[in-house]
Amino acid sequence: DVFRSPPAQHVPLEPHVTVAQFFRDKLTLWTSTQMPHAVRSQMAELFNLPQARVRVIVETLGGGFGSKGSLRLEPITAFLAFKANRPVKIILTREEEFVTVCKHPATIRIKTGVMKDGSLVARQVSADFNTGAYSDIGPVVARNGGSAMSGPYKIPHVRIDSCAVWTNIVPAGALRGFGVPQAVWAYESQMDMIAERLGIDPLEFRRKNLLRDHDLFATGEEMADLHFGELLDQAAAGVNWSFRDVPWLNREHSANKKSALRRGKGLALVIKATITPSTSAAALKLNEDGSLNVLTSSVECGQGAKTALVQIAANAMQVPVSRVSVSDPDTDLTPYDQQTSSSRTTYSMGGAIGKSAADLKQQLLNHAAEILEASVSDLILENGKTTVRGSSDRSLSYGEIVRRSNQGNLIGRGAFSTRGGLDLETGQGIGSVHWHQGAIGCEVEVDVETGKIKVLCLSPSVFAGRVVNPRLCELQLEGCAVFGFGQALFEEM
Repeated sequence: DVFRSPPAQHVPLEPHVTVAQFFRDKLTLWTSTQMPHAVRSQMAELFNLPQARVRVIVETLGGGFGSKGSLRLEPITAFLAFKANRPVKIILTREEEFVTVCKHPATIRIKTGVMKDGSLVARQVSADFNTGAYSDIGPVVARNGGSAMSGPYKIPHVRIDSCAVWTNIVPAGALRGFGVPQAVWAYESQMDMIAERLGIDPLEFRRKNLLRDHDLFATGEEMADLHFGELLDQAAAGVNWSFRDVPWLNREHSANKKSALRRGKGLALVIKATITPSTSAAALKLNEDGSLNVLTSSVECGQGAKTALVQIAANAMQVPVSRVSVSDPDTDLTPYDQQTSSSRTTYSMGGAIGKSAADLKQQLLNHAAEILEASVSDLILENGKTTVRGSSDRSLSYGEIVRRSNQGNLIGRGAFSTRGGLDLETGQGIGSVHWHQGAIGCEVEVDVETGKIKVLCLSPSVFAGRVVNPRLCELQLEGCAVFGFGQALFEEM
């Protein structure tokens, strides 16, 4: 079967905007980017400057969704500023957004081998991602989408060829899922088609073939901590799934032929990688009043990154959230972060903050031990102070330790890196340090005379691991469900 996905635009509330200034042989960029350090590196190469003479500053973005990764306006704005010897600002109009970057259109051919009892035994995929006039992030989209083509299913024999193809159309970039939505649309559509051809329940067909812990994925890696069974059950329960809802199992399905309205239900599962390998670094600056600055280059673009990182830092250092502040990215001042995308910030930058906190706490213990004339092993850190075990009257607040150590402030540093990656020819290796898992159920009503579609229910669920902020996770889940709903029904360029 062949499946096609159209191009679409990200349409963030805030369009692309960049301000560039050359002053004393230094380039400063204020820009709406999801990867400030990568932009600094590329602009330094473009202008043949050391990276120390390129500064990138990022304020809170009005949405990104992948459109603000890679270079966009920065080169032309910087060259104009260099030529004019004055600051230059460029803001795209909404019309210009549509000819700057879009979602990769894709054509995906899937051939799946299946036994009469519904067991999947083989899959061959040929996927072409139309990357437009420039490479941009196309090779990464093709790799990421390709690694997902077998889906969250145990298929012993798999061959996947996934390519990014140059064409003379609008350049395509990442759009919320890095090629995986195109893959899921294809393989889950075919799963329903196979179930119909075999005359079996699509729910049971999926459940029969799910990946389980210790199964091998198409990339050759052993899978662990999989929750697709419970996610599938939650999605099905959310739309009250029953075999009676399956047309080929129930002759009475949509039997009222006098009405033009028909109802249907659907299920889909998603497995998605996060960027692997990757690196994030952070620093925690403890001030004389006991307040804490979190220095990070993670970009806040509406996903709540600052809130989650404040919580992680406050919890790690045992201080109130109100005493913690998170920086905006500034490549002159904030530590390296690979990029803000691929749902990696809480995990990777949160890990870096955890290591920074461990470094800072060790410094606090060392200074407190000297001031209190106690052994480090006898000290306890909790509730913003250091106490000698068994002597509650011998304690110092974090601020007192900073002041009495004569350091001005104490700075803890840490970096969090993941390892892995795929061989681009064989597709074997570690495709993801952890695989994102999701499911959704949907019920729709269609007027077969007018074609009008009414969505009655969406039932999304994800496995999110340890949740830092439940409300933010709920909002992300609602947002991504509506985001995909828009693409499914309305959006096409």
